Amino acid sequence: MSKKNKTSKCTFFKFFLFFLFCSITPAISACNPGCFDNGIDCEPCLTGTYSENGDTCISCPNGKTGNITVGSTYCVNYINLKSSTNASVILRANKNTTPNLCIETNSGDKYYADLSSILTGKFKIIHNSTAYSVVEPAGKLASECGIPDRGFQVTLQGMFTNNTFSFEISSQGNFQVDWGDGTAIQQINKANTTKTTYSHTYTFSGGGTKDYIVTLTGQATGHSSGIMAPAISFENSFSRSKIVAITGDLGAIFPILGNPVGSTIGSPQFYQTFYGCSGLTKIPDNLFAGLNGPPLTFMFYGTFQNCTGLTKIPADLFASVKGAPANGMFYATFQGCTGLKGEIPGSLFAGIKGAPISWMFGLTFSGCSGLTSIGDGLFDGISGAMASYAFTSTFDGCANLTGPSATTKGSNGIRKPLYQEWPSALTGQVGNCYTGANKLTDWGSIPAAWK
Repeated sequence: MSKKNKTSKCTFFKFFLFFLFCSITPAISACNPGCFDNGIDCEPCLTGTYSENGDTCISCPNGKTGNITVGSTYCVNYINLKSSTNASVILRANKNTTPNLCIETNSGDKYYADLSSILTGKFKIIHNSTAYSVVEPAGKLASECGIPDRGFQVTLQGMFTNNTFSFEISSQGNFQVDWGDGTAIQQINKANTTKTTYSHTYTFSGGGTKDYIVTLTGQATGHSSGIMAPAISFENSFSRSKIVAITGDLGAIFPILGNPVGSTIGSPQFYQTFYGCSGLTKIPDNLFAGLNGPPLTFMFYGTFQNCTGLTKIPADLFASVKGAPANGMFYATFQGCTGLKGEIPGSLFAGIKGAPISWMFGLTFSGCSGLTSIGDGLFDGISGAMASYAFTSTFDGCANLTGPSATTKGSNGIRKPLYQEWPSALTGQVGNCYTGANKLTDWGSIPAAWK
């Protein structure tokens, strides 16, 4: 490219950036609290713009002015520019979201802004997948502009300088890690399924602590064939203690592959992936949305075990996993999650259909003393001969459960309690299923083998 063309393109992008972020339209005039995962008030509602020299300016709908806070992250609304060359971007303070922006002009050109770089007070614009440093860049690149990939994000809280955060990946594939502190993105090209630890040490001046958002993108091309080999995990106890939030679709990064050419094995495991992450309070609804396939042995073994801060189980958490039960697939998935409250969603295992198999729901909710009811039809898809340890200690220690016990439509399609579907079940198959759950309305009808 000639020097003249480079200068022309740079001038165009400087003008575009100034025009894009300093053109305010009245169409977006108020905050939408729905933007916030934690439901907090979204004020102040700020429209962020960048001038050509990179200075920050803020214009609020109510006429007030202010500055974007460096060290904070923001939630973004954006409009599609297929019929207009103007754009306004609403930035809202939010601790748990690192947003991206993709805009398409009426000429068909696409522009991508990675707003995670707001952590350093700077933007990056990407035009048709090519980065231009109109303003000093920071943050991750997008593979294409069409739908920005925010990846899977982990929020770390209270990191001191020289603290190290780490995680493990067993799956093979190409991944990218943005450690959230403005350092270069780490490219991981993993050609095997050996568990490998990736770590990063945070350094800063001024004392005190800082919070960071670590973003993982990319996609696995194969998974370990070993038993209890998690695709990703956070095994270091210090690292686990710093995790306070997770967002994004982990299943899209570690999907069920179906054994394509070049794949080691087609299904990932999330064996104790978040074990002991007591700072987590919420599970994203879409955490496993990208899996799309049948369950695997020990697939969700202890995935959230001892996550005592969790308060709710999303109804569609496992909706993308569909097929016949697998050995130990939900063994101890939520065991020890004492903070869980309310009802176990009746649709939680809706995609699992077939005959019982060993340990499939062993200890799944064991010790979840805050749960208060079991959603109707929780095991509707399960029918056939009972298997060893299939429902062993499933609700053991759930002392505050009320209402009816768990049900299934079973073999005849008529919903009924599990003990009526399998009236002759043995202790070695269903023992301690309801131990301690004596507030259930049908407690007196539950056979001894289930207690």
